[in-house]
Amino acid sequence: MLAVFDGTAASAAGLVWAADEAYSRCASLVISTELPSSTGHVGGRCIDRFDGLSQAVTGLRARYPSLVVETLATGLDLRLAIVAAAARADLLVFGHAQHESSHDLLMSSILRISARRSPCPTIVVRGSRVGPMRRIVVGVDGSSAAAAALSLACDEALIHDAQLSVVHVREREFAWADAQSVLDIAVNECRDRTMRAVTGALASGPAWSALAEASRYANLVCVGSRGRSGFKTAVFGSVALRVAEHADCPVAITHPRATGH
Repeated sequence: MLAVFDGTAASAAGLVWAADEAYSRCASLVISTELPSSTGHVGGRCIDRFDGLSQAVTGLRARYPSLVVETLATGLDLRLAIVAAAARADLLVFGHAQHESSHDLLMSSILRISARRSPCPTIVVRGSRVGPMRRIVVGVDGSSAAAAALSLACDEALIHDAQLSVVHVREREFAWADAQSVLDIAVNECRDRTMRAVTGALASGPAWSALAEASRYANLVCVGSRGRSGFKTAVFGSVALRVAEHADCPVAITHPRATGH
Protein backbone atom coordinates (compact mmCIF):
# COMPACT_ATOMS: atom_id res chain seq x y z
CA MET A 1 0.00 0.00 0.00
CA LEU A 2 1.42 3.39 -1.01
CA ALA A 3 0.07 6.67 0.43
CA VAL A 4 1.11 10.25 -0.36
CA PHE A 5 1.70 12.78 2.44
CA ASP A 6 2.16 16.52 1.82
CA GLY A 7 1.65 17.93 5.32
CA THR A 8 -2.04 18.82 4.88
CA ALA A 9 -5.01 17.62 6.89
CA ALA A 10 -6.38 15.99 3.74
CA SER A 11 -3.26 13.88 3.25
CA ALA A 12 -3.26 12.97 6.97
CA ALA A 13 -6.83 11.66 6.53
CA GLY A 14 -5.61 9.72 3.52
CA LEU A 15 -2.93 8.07 5.67
CA VAL A 16 -5.55 6.90 8.17
CA TRP A 17 -7.67 5.41 5.37
CA ALA A 18 -4.59 3.73 3.87
CA ALA A 19 -3.57 2.29 7.24
CA ASP A 20 -7.06 0.90 7.84
CA GLU A 21 -7.05 -0.70 4.39
CA ALA A 22 -3.51 -2.06 4.73
CA TYR A 23 -4.40 -3.62 8.07
CA SER A 24 -7.54 -5.21 6.59
CA ARG A 25 -5.43 -6.65 3.75
CA CYS A 26 -2.57 -7.79 6.04
CA ALA A 27 -0.31 -5.54 3.94
CA SER A 28 2.42 -3.05 4.77
CA LEU A 29 2.12 0.73 4.27
CA VAL A 30 4.68 2.94 2.53
CA ILE A 31 4.25 6.71 2.90
CA SER A 32 5.75 8.88 0.16
CA THR A 33 6.65 12.54 0.64
CA GLU A 34 8.80 15.09 -1.15
CA LEU A 35 12.18 16.64 -0.38
CA PRO A 36 13.24 19.27 0.50
CA SER A 37 11.25 20.06 3.64
CA SER A 38 8.28 22.32 3.06
CA THR A 39 5.34 23.40 5.09
CA GLY A 40 1.66 22.62 5.10
CA HIS A 41 -1.39 23.54 7.12
CA VAL A 42 -2.91 20.96 9.44
CA GLY A 43 -5.79 22.04 11.68
CA GLY A 44 -4.97 25.70 11.01
CA ARG A 45 -1.36 25.33 12.15
CA CYS A 46 1.66 25.72 9.93
CA ILE A 47 3.91 22.73 10.61
CA ASP A 48 7.02 21.24 9.13
CA ARG A 49 6.07 18.45 6.77
CA PHE A 50 8.48 15.97 8.30
CA ASP A 51 7.40 16.73 11.85
CA GLY A 52 3.86 16.18 10.67
CA LEU A 53 4.83 12.92 9.00
CA SER A 54 6.59 11.71 12.14
CA GLN A 55 3.50 12.49 14.22
CA ALA A 56 1.25 10.76 11.70
CA VAL A 57 3.40 7.61 11.65
CA THR A 58 3.46 7.51 15.45
CA GLY A 59 -0.33 7.72 15.48
CA LEU A 60 -0.72 4.97 12.88
CA ARG A 61 1.61 2.63 14.77
CA ALA A 62 -0.33 3.26 17.97
CA ARG A 63 -3.57 2.52 16.09
CA TYR A 64 -2.21 -0.69 14.54
CA PRO A 65 0.87 -1.93 16.46
CA SER A 66 1.37 -4.86 14.07
CA LEU A 67 1.21 -2.73 10.90
CA VAL A 68 4.54 -2.26 9.11
CA VAL A 69 4.86 1.44 8.21
CA GLU A 70 7.75 2.78 6.13
CA THR A 71 8.48 6.26 4.78
CA LEU A 72 9.91 7.17 1.38
CA ALA A 73 11.22 10.71 0.86
CA THR A 74 12.25 11.73 -2.65
CA GLY A 75 14.01 14.71 -4.18
CA LEU A 76 12.63 13.81 -7.60
CA ASP A 77 9.56 15.24 -9.26
CA LEU A 78 6.81 13.80 -7.05
CA ARG A 79 4.66 12.97 -10.08
CA LEU A 80 7.37 10.69 -11.48
CA ALA A 81 8.40 9.28 -8.11
CA ILE A 82 4.85 8.29 -7.18
CA VAL A 83 4.16 6.51 -10.46
CA ALA A 84 7.47 4.62 -10.17
CA ALA A 85 6.80 3.61 -6.55
CA ALA A 86 3.22 2.56 -7.42
CA ALA A 87 4.65 -0.23 -9.58
CA ARG A 88 5.41 -2.06 -6.34
CA ALA A 89 2.07 -1.30 -4.64
CA ASP A 90 -1.43 -2.77 -4.77
CA LEU A 91 -3.12 0.59 -4.09
CA LEU A 92 -2.03 4.25 -4.32
CA VAL A 93 -3.82 6.51 -1.81
CA PHE A 94 -4.25 10.30 -1.92
CA GLY A 95 -6.05 12.56 0.51
CA HIS A 96 -8.13 15.05 -1.48
CA ALA A 97 -7.94 18.77 -0.63
CA GLN A 98 -10.31 21.51 -1.73
CA HIS A 99 -8.74 23.90 -4.25
CA GLU A 100 -8.16 26.79 -1.90
CA SER A 101 -4.45 27.46 -2.42
CA SER A 102 -1.68 27.12 -4.96
CA HIS A 103 -0.41 24.12 -3.00
CA ASP A 104 -3.81 22.39 -3.27
CA LEU A 105 -3.83 23.04 -7.01
CA LEU A 106 -0.33 21.59 -7.31
CA MET A 107 -1.31 18.44 -5.42
CA SER A 108 -4.47 18.14 -7.51
CA SER A 109 -2.27 18.20 -10.62
CA ILE A 110 -0.04 15.49 -9.16
CA LEU A 111 -3.10 13.42 -8.26
CA ARG A 112 -4.55 13.69 -11.77
CA ILE A 113 -1.29 12.64 -13.42
CA SER A 114 -0.79 9.79 -10.97
CA ALA A 115 -4.38 8.59 -11.39
CA ARG A 116 -3.91 8.40 -15.16
CA ARG A 117 -0.47 6.78 -15.13
CA SER A 118 -0.36 4.70 -11.96
CA PRO A 119 0.05 0.97 -12.67
CA CYS A 120 -2.16 0.18 -9.66
CA PRO A 121 -5.61 1.50 -8.64
CA THR A 122 -5.62 5.02 -7.17
CA ILE A 123 -7.79 5.81 -4.14
CA VAL A 124 -8.85 9.43 -3.65
CA VAL A 125 -9.93 9.89 -0.03
CA ARG A 126 -12.49 12.67 0.30
CA GLY A 127 -16.03 13.47 1.44
CA SER A 128 -17.99 13.07 4.66
CA ARG A 129 -18.54 9.31 4.33
CA VAL A 130 -15.00 8.26 5.21
CA GLY A 131 -15.26 5.41 7.66
CA PRO A 132 -16.00 1.68 7.92
CA MET A 133 -16.67 0.07 4.54
CA ARG A 134 -20.38 -0.75 4.63
CA ARG A 135 -21.52 -0.08 1.04
CA ILE A 136 -19.53 -0.05 -2.19
CA VAL A 137 -20.76 1.38 -5.51
CA VAL A 138 -19.16 0.39 -8.81
CA GLY A 139 -19.79 2.06 -12.16
CA VAL A 140 -19.83 -0.22 -15.22
CA ASP A 141 -20.11 0.35 -18.96
CA GLY A 142 -18.91 -2.91 -20.48
CA SER A 143 -15.34 -1.62 -20.97
CA SER A 144 -12.08 -3.19 -19.79
CA ALA A 145 -11.59 -0.28 -17.38
CA ALA A 146 -15.00 -0.99 -15.85
CA ALA A 147 -14.10 -4.68 -15.59
CA ALA A 148 -11.07 -3.71 -13.49
CA ALA A 149 -13.28 -1.48 -11.29
CA LEU A 150 -15.76 -4.31 -10.83
CA SER A 151 -12.95 -6.68 -9.85
CA LEU A 152 -11.64 -4.26 -7.22
CA ALA A 153 -15.16 -3.63 -5.89
CA CYS A 154 -15.74 -7.37 -5.46
CA ASP A 155 -12.42 -7.78 -3.65
CA GLU A 156 -13.23 -4.88 -1.33
CA ALA A 157 -16.72 -6.24 -0.64
CA LEU A 158 -15.21 -9.57 0.41
CA ILE A 159 -12.48 -7.97 2.54
CA HIS A 160 -14.90 -5.70 4.40
CA ASP A 161 -18.10 -7.78 4.22
CA ALA A 162 -19.71 -4.80 2.50
CA GLN A 163 -22.86 -4.45 0.42
CA LEU A 164 -22.23 -4.04 -3.30
CA SER A 165 -24.27 -1.90 -5.70
CA VAL A 166 -23.66 -1.81 -9.48
CA VAL A 167 -24.56 1.33 -11.46
CA HIS A 168 -24.70 1.60 -15.25
CA VAL A 169 -25.34 4.99 -16.86
CA ARG A 170 -27.00 4.55 -20.25
CA GLU A 171 -25.47 6.53 -23.08
CA ARG A 172 -28.04 8.12 -25.37
CA GLU A 173 -26.98 6.10 -28.41
CA PHE A 174 -27.74 2.81 -26.64
CA ALA A 175 -31.21 1.31 -26.15
CA TRP A 176 -32.52 0.65 -22.66
CA ALA A 177 -32.53 -3.10 -23.39
CA ASP A 178 -28.82 -3.01 -24.25
CA ALA A 179 -28.09 -0.96 -21.13
CA GLN A 180 -30.03 -3.46 -19.01
CA SER A 181 -27.97 -6.28 -20.51
CA VAL A 182 -24.69 -4.55 -19.57
CA LEU A 183 -25.99 -4.08 -16.03
CA ASP A 184 -27.27 -7.65 -15.68
CA ILE A 185 -23.97 -9.14 -16.80
CA ALA A 186 -22.06 -7.05 -14.26
CA VAL A 187 -24.49 -7.81 -11.42
CA ASN A 188 -24.32 -11.56 -12.14
CA GLU A 189 -20.52 -11.48 -12.19
CA CYS A 190 -20.49 -9.73 -8.82
CA ARG A 191 -22.89 -12.30 -7.37
CA ASP A 192 -20.75 -15.17 -8.69
CA ARG A 193 -17.58 -13.66 -7.27
CA THR A 194 -18.91 -12.60 -3.87
CA MET A 195 -21.63 -15.23 -3.34
CA ARG A 196 -23.94 -12.61 -1.86
CA ALA A 197 -26.83 -10.35 -2.84
CA VAL A 198 -25.86 -7.53 -5.20
CA THR A 199 -28.12 -4.66 -6.28
CA GLY A 200 -28.09 -2.99 -9.68
CA ALA A 201 -29.39 0.33 -10.98
CA LEU A 202 -29.72 1.98 -14.39
CA ALA A 203 -29.23 5.74 -14.56
CA SER A 204 -29.23 8.43 -17.22
CA GLY A 205 -27.47 11.75 -17.59
CA PRO A 206 -23.76 12.48 -17.13
CA ALA A 207 -22.00 9.39 -15.76
CA TRP A 208 -19.88 11.38 -13.30
CA SER A 209 -22.97 13.07 -11.85
CA ALA A 210 -24.84 9.78 -11.38
CA LEU A 211 -21.88 8.19 -9.61
CA ALA A 212 -21.28 11.28 -7.47
CA GLU A 213 -24.95 11.12 -6.42
CA ALA A 214 -24.58 7.41 -5.59
CA SER A 215 -21.56 8.27 -3.42
CA ARG A 216 -23.88 10.02 -0.95
CA TYR A 217 -24.96 6.58 0.27
CA ALA A 218 -21.64 4.72 -0.10
CA ASN A 219 -18.26 4.38 1.59
CA LEU A 220 -16.38 3.69 -1.64
CA VAL A 221 -17.05 4.27 -5.35
CA CYS A 222 -15.06 2.24 -7.88
CA VAL A 223 -14.82 3.60 -11.43
CA GLY A 224 -12.68 2.89 -14.49
CA SER A 225 -10.19 5.50 -15.71
CA ARG A 226 -11.52 5.49 -19.27
CA GLY A 227 -14.72 4.29 -20.84
CA ARG A 228 -15.83 3.39 -24.33
CA SER A 229 -14.24 6.38 -26.04
CA GLY A 230 -10.64 7.39 -25.38
CA PHE A 231 -11.15 10.45 -27.60
CA LYS A 232 -14.06 11.67 -25.49
CA THR A 233 -11.98 11.17 -22.34
CA ALA A 234 -9.08 13.17 -23.80
CA VAL A 235 -11.28 16.05 -24.94
CA PHE A 236 -13.88 16.34 -22.20
CA GLY A 237 -11.89 15.09 -19.23
CA SER A 238 -11.96 11.84 -17.35
CA VAL A 239 -15.27 10.74 -15.87
CA ALA A 240 -13.32 9.02 -13.11
CA LEU A 241 -11.49 12.20 -12.12
CA ARG A 242 -14.70 14.21 -12.12
CA VAL A 243 -16.26 11.63 -9.82
CA ALA A 244 -13.20 11.90 -7.56
CA GLU A 245 -13.58 15.69 -7.44
CA HIS A 246 -17.29 15.65 -6.54
CA ALA A 247 -17.92 12.43 -4.59
CA ASP A 248 -18.95 12.35 -0.95
CA CYS A 249 -16.82 9.29 -0.17
CA PRO A 250 -13.45 7.84 -1.23
CA VAL A 251 -13.16 6.95 -4.93
CA ALA A 252 -11.11 4.11 -6.44
CA ILE A 253 -9.87 4.75 -10.00
CA THR A 254 -8.81 1.66 -11.96
CA HIS A 255 -7.21 1.12 -15.34
CA PRO A 256 -8.11 -1.29 -18.15
CA ARG A 257 -7.00 -4.86 -17.71
CA ALA A 258 -4.11 -6.01 -19.84
CA THR A 259 -5.24 -8.47 -22.48
CA GLY A 260 -3.27 -11.35 -23.86
CA HIS A 261 -3.10 -12.62 -27.42
